[in-house]
Amino acid sequence: MNKLTEAERKSINAFLPTQTNFTKDQYWTSYQNWWRGGRGWHPLQQGGTGQMKALMWYQHRHKPNSKEWRPKIIIEALLAESSKQILGAK
Repeated sequence: MNKLTEAERKSINAFLPTQTNFTKDQYWTSYQNWWRGGRGWHPLQQGGTGQMKALMWYQHRHKPNSKEWRPKIIIEALLAESSKQILGAK
């Protein structure tokens, strides 16, 4: 995944702030995997906080107990979920 469109970015940017109330344990579990993503997070155009929120959402809400850390897979799941949220709101 090289680049997101403006609409895709807006969709994710609207969805991520709705993901709250992660526990400290969930944060630390995800943090152990976050650094592996490296430059793969660039298409998301989020700082570390947004990247961590995306990772925590994936590992603890989207696919609980997942150890997935690859940004491409997580960003694709975010796009699918955020698109569903937008279509549901219309």
